[in-house]
Amino acid sequence: MAFSEVLATLSGYLIGLGSLLLYTPIAIRVVRQKHADGLVLSTWWLKTMSYLCSDIYFVRRHYVLSTYAETLIITIEAGVVLFLVAYYQKQIYSIYPFWILFVILMSVSIYGFTTAPLSLTAVGQLCAAFINIIALLPQFYYNYSNKSKGDYSPVTAALASLGCFTRIFTTRVLNNSDPVLLLSFISAFVVNTLLLLQILYYGIYSEGLTFKEVCTSDINTEHNNTSTSNNSSTNYIVPNNNDGLVVREGNNCNSSSERIDLQLASPQDSNCNNTVTDDNVNDQRSTTVRRSRSSSRELGT
Repeated sequence: MAFSEVLATLSGYLIGLGSLLLYTPIAIRVVRQKHADGLVLSTWWLKTMSYLCSDIYFVRRHYVLSTYAETLIITIEAGVVLFLVAYYQKQIYSIYPFWILFVILMSVSIYGFTTAPLSLTAVGQLCAAFINIIALLPQFYYNYSNKSKGDYSPVTAALASLGCFTRIFTTRVLNNSDPVLLLSFISAFVVNTLLLLQILYYGIYSEGLTFKEVCTSDINTEHNNTSTSNNSSTNYIVPNNNDGLVVREGNNCNSSSERIDLQLASPQDSNCNNTVTDDNVNDQRSTTVRRSRSSSRELGT
């Protein structure tokens, strides 16, 4: 066996081991955050579909395991992420479309692995390359529309790019430069590299994170968990020394938006810690009305 074949075989198995980390960061992030708001469900449907098409092509062509070990592994990983995203986005409880699509996908896969013509499996592999590109477009659009890096792992995008680049080499050596596979891996390399660059761009220039923070965002999810409470408006009615009522709008009185119900009130004199209950507010209002009436009677006499 030539040196290039030995190197390609070892590289293939190393990619297989490395693929264990491909979608694991995304799965870990989703579980840690307990939501999948930054991911697009259709991306994972398409990814799982494309990997299954590739698995069928490799198995039916009887290629060496080292040439597609990582594809088998990441098919399982993509399926796991698909179920996690569906679970946290409340899609897994609906028969249509989730479970109907799942049954259709499994039925077509069984047909492909067993009795489908070889020419049809080749078409499936070509479709897999196209689907792999289409699968990331929703994530591209999500990041673009939100001007955010989203929840797609930069580690996943980097590993996918590296793996596809290595697969271009192993395909040339071990698969006789199979044009279908070369087209698949080249296109996947380009798309994953572009997604990685987009994640880095929005993470650094839009979200103000450092390069390290973007790359370790799968582990450090604190800056990803933006609390919705910051956008909620809570009214705090605070009495001041002049018997006026000051209503502050904002969370924990940190908002600069203030509304003064009575002209006698002074925002600078109010204290957020003196939040009162509805009964106390009613008492303060009654006191204010009584004093105003007393002042009017005195002026009338």
